[in-house]
Amino acid sequence: MQTDHDKLTPPRFDANDRVRQLQAMMAHDVGKTAGGSLEGAAKATKAKLLIIVNERDAMVTPAPALEFAKLAKAQTLVLKGECGHKAPSCEEKAIGARIAEFLR
Repeated sequence: MQTDHDKLTPPRFDANDRVRQLQAMMAHDVGKTAGGSLEGAAKATKAKLLIIVNERDAMVTPAPALEFAKLAKAQTLVLKGECGHKAPSCEEKAIGARIAEFLR
């Protein structure tokens, strides 16, 4: 059972894990195999895509993902809630419903 104290206690995390996550995000380059071209990468993508972003994500700006989605003619779900980067946990039902629709 969760107590009020548990709600106020910051979650424990491994600092090394956090560093590696940040390194992975900064090194990620969708256009790398296409000579750095986002357009080239989009043209090379054969899969149907559903790009999900939160417009208030302060950790990973949604603009490049939305640009890629436009170039790849991908479907998008732009979340507008205040959860930002934590939108997947805050808006789980909306995201799940959209993914189910996409997979049909």
